Amino acid sequence: MEKKDLLNYVLPTFEAVLTALQENPAYQIVCMVLTIVSFLITIAFTCWKWYRAASKDGEITADEISDLGDKLASAVDDAKSKIDNDKEDKKND
Repeated sequence: MEKKDLLNYVLPTFEAVLTALQENPAYQIVCMVLTIVSFLITIAFTCWKWYRAASKDGEITADEISDLGDKLASAVDDAKSKIDNDKEDKKND
């Protein structure tokens, strides 16, 4: 994963962690919705960059599709594990 892509997925994850730490439930819901929207925008941007790069030669191959799947799966798994770890830390406090 490129450094720019990593930053794009770390920031929404960080937002999710901060949202989970909020005391006010209404504010927590608003922040979580904004976090989800920013994560979806990041995924859409990753797909758009992939499509631009993959269609340069006029043909999208199976390897390029597999590469996109790997990028997205890695980013989602990373975000999920960070959120799960932070939930466990909050429970232990």
